[in-house]
Amino acid sequence: MVFAGPQTDVRRYLGAADAFVLPTLYDPLSNAVLEALACGLPVVTSRRCGAGELVVAHDAAGPATRSTMPAFAERMRALLDPAERARRAERAVAAVAALTPEAMTGRLLDLYGRLLGAAGAR
Repeated sequence: MVFAGPQTDVRRYLGAADAFVLPTLYDPLSNAVLEALACGLPVVTSRRCGAGELVVAHDAAGPATRSTMPAFAERMRALLDPAERARRAERAVAAVAALTPEAMTGRLLDLYGRLLGAAGAR
């Protein structure tokens, strides 16, 4: 295990991993989870992690059913199977494929347009 401190580019570290585990008690939308998914890592996190919804929706591993060590260990054990890990890794990349800066900018501009249109209709 290596504790490398803060990093500006995590790709080489995530690239060396087989999976990503974030046993958070609460996190509205973890950038770390999004980065792990973009690097093709299956993600195991808690149900209290907002990014966990994205993981579940795309079946990219999933949340532990309970925030306990045995629940996390159970999810992690499933990823010991290379075929299962590869299947989840493929889905991980798909989970964030639509979250490019261009796509997110377009969605934000669309939202602003709808909000301004609704405000002008009053």
